[in-house]
Amino acid sequence: MPRRTPDEALDALKKEEAELKSEMAEKRQKLRETEKNRRKDLAERMRRVQARLSAQERRQRTRRLILIGTLVEHEITENPSRRSRLNARLDAFLTRDRDRELFGLKPLKPQEGGEPEASSPAETSTAAAAEDERGDRQDHAQ
Repeated sequence: MPRRTPDEALDALKKEEAELKSEMAEKRQKLRETEKNRRKDLAERMRRVQARLSAQERRQRTRRLILIGTLVEHEITENPSRRSRLNARLDAFLTRDRDRELFGLKPLKPQEGGEPEASSPAETSTAAAAEDERGDRQDHAQ
């Protein structure tokens, strides 16, 4: 094999260096794309897990509300005074006519300005809470 001159050896090394740099640039680009895809996949997985948790929380809240409603329904069936207190609280609390209709309550009558006739929520909840507390004392006394 003939010997290369120093210039030829230098040119060969420069060519090899350029090829290696090119290979490294391609590998870096592939790694960036792979990392970008992994981040997208991870973000999508996190979104799905979060959606699943939110749905689970909604189902649990719905179940709790159903159980509370079942308890309240049982209580008002067993104790007529609690039924009347609940109806009074519902009458003070419910402001939409379609909600009131579900409980057999009369629609709110519009005032002169067209606004529904109702006390402020703070007043009605305070009065209803006081009435409920009095009723609970009476229930426990029986």
